[in-house]
Amino acid sequence: MAMNTETGSALLRPEQVHDLIIKPLQQESAALQTATVVVTDSKDIRIPIWNADPSAAWVQEGQQIPMSDADVDELVVIPSKLAGLSKISREVAEDSSPEASEQVGLGLRGDLQVKLDAAYFGNLAAPASEGLGSLTDEVTTVTGAFTNLDMFAEAAAGVEALGTTVDTWVARPTPPWPSVGSRRPTDPTSRCSPSTPPSPAQPSRIIEGRPLRVTAAVAPGLVWAILRARVHVVTRRDAEVTVDRSWFFTSDSVAVRATMRVGFGFAHPEAVALVTPGQGLSSRMRAGPLLR
Repeated sequence: MAMNTETGSALLRPEQVHDLIIKPLQQESAALQTATVVVTDSKDIRIPIWNADPSAAWVQEGQQIPMSDADVDELVVIPSKLAGLSKISREVAEDSSPEASEQVGLGLRGDLQVKLDAAYFGNLAAPASEGLGSLTDEVTTVTGAFTNLDMFAEAAAGVEALGTTVDTWVARPTPPWPSVGSRRPTDPTSRCSPSTPPSPAQPSRIIEGRPLRVTAAVAPGLVWAILRARVHVVTRRDAEVTVDRSWFFTSDSVAVRATMRVGFGFAHPEAVALVTPGQGLSSRMRAGPLLR
């Protein structure tokens, strides 16, 4: 919903808030593109964690089936308030044309996307939800020199050894991608295949058969490997857009504020890997398979 704080009239209708801000944000945000998005009306959501599956057994016909219990825990995700502030001219704010509304949406989406992705790939202080940066001691980590793609094969294999896989790589849109993507691995026995440049049909580079997405929110030199089915971004439905005409009174402009509530849930750190630069090739992974 969007309200004008001076007149009480709507700046953007609820469907406009979704179409101009929320829907495009889902397409542009690296966080929302690499995670399972859960929308809720509640103040929190509980994500089940299966520590052990119930066990099956072969039995004779007519015999009692042995009873076993599943070992189930849960992760509680409480979405935190995320707000973006944009300045627009009074003429644009009062213009009811679709073009004017689109300009309002562009400014607000930019604010929200930067803050959302920074929190998701980092480890910001509260009230922001803990992001991927908080998992560095729990995820599979591979360290190596960016001279070929062997580190990515190592990371993918390490996650697979824990009973899951990865389906997306995420990094900054800066080197080492030009150098890595332009050469083949030096070891002919390597499982790696060279990355391919972006194209309209395939917008991301491909490494180990998985797309590479880029965002400035990832720290320099780091590459995250993610299984989006096991990583959750929880959003509340009550996104709002409000306008205040007094904030920029002297410039005859208005302040437009967008608020939404977002939280992150990493119930299975085993489904995430981290590739970092360094000397040689070494890896660290958690013991034990991922059950569910």
